[in-house]
Amino acid sequence: MKDYNKFWKIMKASHSRHPSVRFRNHLIVGAVRRILGQFKGISILDVGCGNADLLKELKSRLCLDRGEVTLSGYDISQYQIEKNKLQGLPFDFRVVDFNGRVDVSSKFEIIICSEVIEHLENWKPSLQNMADMNKPGGYLILTTQSGKRLKSDLALGHLQHFELHHLTDHLKAMNYDIIRAERCGFPFYDLQKVANSIFFPMAERVAHTEINLLNSILFGCTYFLFRISLRSKRLGPQIFILAHKLSNGG
Repeated sequence: MKDYNKFWKIMKASHSRHPSVRFRNHLIVGAVRRILGQFKGISILDVGCGNADLLKELKSRLCLDRGEVTLSGYDISQYQIEKNKLQGLPFDFRVVDFNGRVDVSSKFEIIICSEVIEHLENWKPSLQNMADMNKPGGYLILTTQSGKRLKSDLALGHLQHFELHHLTDHLKAMNYDIIRAERCGFPFYDLQKVANSIFFPMAERVAHTEINLLNSILFGCTYFLFRISLRSKRLGPQIFILAHKLSNGG
């Protein structure tokens, strides 16, 4: 498995502005906004929280300042979790490896698993761990990648990509009702991934450079193209699933 302590040590602030990151966060924030009103008190867990950009975006864009809202971030990287804690962020951070045995005593209304399972050797038990931590009546928001693994995907530590129907079938067997399931980003996200693989050294340098005017314009234009891309069941590399956990017994 990729060394994610090393990954986060070299990651720059431009990571949060990357069009693929912004696009996924846009999808996730929209889904949370849709379901937030169903709960008076709510706890949200971001599995694989990294540098907590998504948690910060949820808090700011959805005004999650109420006392009855708790936000938590779990990640495998000890380095990044300790760095997050030093920032004094109002979130509960913990080092958790979902590849192994996980304490599921903490329960959450919303669990977000964004761009994690493609990195896991044991993704099915990992999803089961998340399901066990998801309260009945709660929601799982899952994003991952579909299609062929390109050079850029392999460099990021992707061990596999997925078919949408395989994931939805697996979630249904885990007592989830699928609210929304789609592939996004065709054709512009596909083109960006191909370009990243062809010009990999250059693309990697851009991704690991502090934000400047040039990459800000490039990232902004690419993000706009992602936003107007097609959403379907068959096309696009970005998988997005919103699933509702049924009460025991279905």
